[in-house]
Amino acid sequence: MGVKTSKKTKPQRPARDEFEMEELGNAVVEAHREKSEVNIK
Repeated sequence: MGVKTSKKTKPQRPARDEFEMEELGNAVVEAHREKSEVNIK
């Protein structure tokens, strides 16, 4: 019977929220190293 085998799928891109959180995390780490502040708007 017409059972399809697994399709090849592209790796999923991270959601925009995940990207934003990673960028924010990088800014916090950099500010900590430089002993400065991060302004979040």
